Amino acid sequence: MNIENIEKSAILSPAKFKEKMDYSVVYELADKNPNFKQFLKTVTDFAPQSPERFSSEFDEILTEDKLQEYLNTTLQAACK
Repeated sequence: MNIENIEKSAILSPAKFKEKMDYSVVYELADKNPNFKQFLKTVTDFAPQSPERFSSEFDEILTEDKLQEYLNTTLQAACK
C-alpha cells in the first residue's frame, strides 16, 4: 500500500481463486478470531431486502480523503 498516494497502491500478491472453500481453515479462523466468527454469522444471515439491519456490523466505506486521514492517524498512533 502506498500510504502517501493511495491511488498508486498495487496488489503485490493476488489471492488465488478456489472453487470450494477450505472449511477446515474457515473453522480454525472462526475459532481463533471472534470477529471473523461474527462476520461469518452476519454473512450467513444477511438479507438483501433489509440491509439496514446489518449496517452496524460492517465498516463504513471511506472516501479517498477519509481513508488517507484514517491511515495517517493510525500510522501516527503506531509510531508513538
